[in-house]
Amino acid sequence: MTNLRRARMSEAPDHANTLVRPPIALLLAFVAGLALDWLYPLPFVPASLPSAWVGAGVFVLSLALVVWAIRTFKAAGTPVQGYKPTAAIVDLGPYRFTRNPIYGGMFVSLAGLAVAFDTLWLLAALVVFFAIIRLGVVAREEAYLERKFGDAYRAYKVRSAMSELSVALRAVRQVAVSTRNPTSLVVDTAAAAYSFTNAKGEVKTFPLPTGVTFVSANPATITFVTNGTVSTGAATIVLKGIVNGDRADQWTLTLNTVGQVTSTYAAVTP
Repeated sequence: MTNLRRARMSEAPDHANTLVRPPIALLLAFVAGLALDWLYPLPFVPASLPSAWVGAGVFVLSLALVVWAIRTFKAAGTPVQGYKPTAAIVDLGPYRFTRNPIYGGMFVSLAGLAVAFDTLWLLAALVVFFAIIRLGVVAREEAYLERKFGDAYRAYKVRSAMSELSVALRAVRQVAVSTRNPTSLVVDTAAAAYSFTNAKGEVKTFPLPTGVTFVSANPATITFVTNGTVSTGAATIVLKGIVNGDRADQWTLTLNTVGQVTSTYAAVTP
């Protein structure tokens, strides 16, 4: 490492230096959506659906996720706020399954409020809110954590990507069972992303974290049928992320024909 690079790193602030504070951005998105709905209402929930109760239920579940994540942070002795120094990488509680459960909870809460208030404007506000959080908060937080914790955070990114994909496979299986329709998860190795159609018929795409790639996916399309089994046969998906110049972490996810997911780890050469 050059002296110039060391100097630049020493001058960097010991926090993520995010552009916005997520709770404030969430409140603004909520207020903006309601204001636009007052000016020009855009209902979308079917009249037969008790939107207030359904939306409230979604909101409460998302709030529980946020509270769980915050309590996990506090138990680890590290601050939640992005403008304060992070003391440790937290990989317990909901962080075993996703890198950003607080922001995920915020996204779901806004979707729940959109249903409760029956307005498309809140869904539009959610799209804007997601972009702001992704670019102005998450990208900066990940750069800061990688700068501060180095190998440990890069290893966590690979591990969390494996966990998120495991959760996605289980979610696709549940969609197939609950909707009584075959449902597929599609792995795009070239784009380092995977996608599936949720219970609402919406196609959801999830990119891998920066620095994490798919080594292979066999088959690339995994289809669950209505009894939860896998019609496309057993599947193997391999992810890899470079930790340092001498080591890369590789996780292999194996899905058997009855829908059970297992994972194995190996340290390999980059």
